[in-house]
Amino acid sequence: MTIELRDELIRPTGLSELDIKLELSISLFQQNMLTLAQAARLSNIPRVRFEEILAQREIAVHYDVEQLKEDLKTLQIPFR
Repeated sequence: MTIELRDELIRPTGLSELDIKLELSISLFQQNMLTLAQAARLSNIPRVRFEEILAQREIAVHYDVEQLKEDLKTLQIPFR
């Protein structure tokens, strides 16, 4: 999927394309719409770095067995 944002809307924010992806990823993660791994992948940063950013912003990492299964499925690792 490609999302186009007009420069005149984004320029005043001072955000780069990567910053916008990160902010979107964090928002979707907070709303339980993406798992931790999915949000990190959307933001194009390693999962551990994404967790560090969440911690810096004092955003709780919610992670349950179902999300683990989904992440393993996303990573194509069998759940035992």
